[in-house]
Amino acid sequence: MLEDLIEVCAEVLKIDDLPNEELQLIASDLGIEAIIKLAMKFSGIYIYIPKDLKKKIKKAYVLRCFDGTNAKQLARKLDISERSVYDWVHEEDKVRLQTNLFGS
Repeated sequence: MLEDLIEVCAEVLKIDDLPNEELQLIASDLGIEAIIKLAMKFSGIYIYIPKDLKKKIKKAYVLRCFDGTNAKQLARKLDISERSVYDWVHEEDKVRLQTNLFGS
């Protein structure tokens, strides 16, 4: 049902029909379908997206994709420094080592 609603509304609603600049910006970037889904599922909820979430997302990506040889490519792809790639990997290695040693 929701998918049908999204499809129909996406054909009718235009970005300019949205009530504020933030929603228009999101729709321009992610599509009107994303706004319809947000409205249908989270209407009335205040959503704040902290700036450090972006860093956490990039860090998670690095930790998942780093293979020991691709620091430069990851840094370029994520618009971060190679030093950040190595720091994050080193930090994770320390946590894993400590967990293995002390079982906590």
